[in-house]
Amino acid sequence: MKNYLKIDDMLEAERKAQREAEYKRQQQENERIERLLQEKREKDAKLIDTVKAQLSYGATFNDIAYSLVLNGQHSAVAISHIMADDFGFDKRFSIGVMKRPYIYMDVLLSLKKQVDNGNLIMDESSNIEDCIFCVNPYHAEDSCNKTDEVQQQTLLLF
Repeated sequence: MKNYLKIDDMLEAERKAQREAEYKRQQQENERIERLLQEKREKDAKLIDTVKAQLSYGATFNDIAYSLVLNGQHSAVAISHIMADDFGFDKRFSIGVMKRPYIYMDVLLSLKKQVDNGNLIMDESSNIEDCIFCVNPYHAEDSCNKTDEVQQQTLLLF
């Protein structure tokens, strides 16, 4: 009977050690997640401050959306959330499955205009859940080539 008690005590001690190890692991994971969230909040705050500093007082919806992409925010959903939360645009959210802000479509239209103008590129990996926009690195070269062509044409006329 004493052997059974010793075995039970050993098993209980082992279970307790496992529970404590699991609790410690979970606590470390929670701290890691909290640290990542804090870093994201700080990064977002810095992004918003930068965009607000760059824009003039009468900046339009399109100016703000474009400026957010220029400053490193590429996701149309994230831009919609930032514009709703930090710039005071329509704060309602869709009751659909994706729960995006109502202004998501306005953000898409605004950024698509920039794609049509050649300022941005829409990433091919974009899908129904989110669209990704990047700055067009070739846009400046295109405009330089056009001015060179115009200058050459002007010189040919004389």
